[in-house]
Amino acid sequence: MTAKKVWATIAVIVVLALTGVCISSAFGAGPQPLVRLFHGQTSQAASAKSASKSASSQAASSRAESAGRRGAKDSGRASGAAGKKASGAASSRDAQARTEKTAADGADKDQTNKGTKETTQAASVMRTPIDWRKPSQTTAYPTLSQVKNLWIRVSIDGNRTYVMSGDRVIYTMYSSAGEYERNASGQLVSDTPTGVFHVEHERGTHFYSQMSGEGANWWVSWKDHGIYLFHSVPVDINGNYETAEADKLGKEPASHGCIRLSVPDAKWLYEQLPYGTKVVVEKK
Repeated sequence: MTAKKVWATIAVIVVLALTGVCISSAFGAGPQPLVRLFHGQTSQAASAKSASKSASSQAASSRAESAGRRGAKDSGRASGAAGKKASGAASSRDAQARTEKTAADGADKDQTNKGTKETTQAASVMRTPIDWRKPSQTTAYPTLSQVKNLWIRVSIDGNRTYVMSGDRVIYTMYSSAGEYERNASGQLVSDTPTGVFHVEHERGTHFYSQMSGEGANWWVSWKDHGIYLFHSVPVDINGNYETAEADKLGKEPASHGCIRLSVPDAKWLYEQLPYGTKVVVEKK
């Protein structure tokens, strides 16, 4: 080999050596094949991409979790609001029910108080002791022609006769209806018939019955045209009031079937009770 070829070979070796050193310095300690170097870069890029995907997945998961919490919170607020609304509506209904009950209780109490007051007032105006010579009440008689829905209610056992305006008592009279006698079946029955009747045309200032041996003043017929009457306490054949019978007024049934009243009360009905007025006679 010539010297020129030797030096050329040495130069190639030196160049190759220098190239290996440069590559080694660029990619790490020690000489490495270029394929390994490129593979290492590819693996690092894949790892970076995987890490990026993982981070993105974690971020998405975090966003989903956050959205879930917000949804749950919003749902909780909505449920709370609905609950509060329902609770408020229930409370409102309860309050309304309590108000209505209070109003109803108040109305019942007012009605009870009114009834008690009327009963007390009625009791307070009744004349005591009973005096068949005087009006039953200490108040003035109402003018019957001006009374709306006028009717008469007779209580046989209660020994009272009520002048009514609709369902309201406007005047109470002491009275005595028919005595109780045993009928064919052995039952005690009043001589005064019960039921609904009406004032008839017949009326007068005085009568006397030979059959019963007594009469009365100021009479008004309400059944059988002169048989069953409103009239005063009884009189004898001479027109004198029978005090023993008169003293039974308002205390017990004592007549032969008519309704006995005090003298002034009987005269008032004779003068003012209109023809056709309804008369309801009851046992109680």
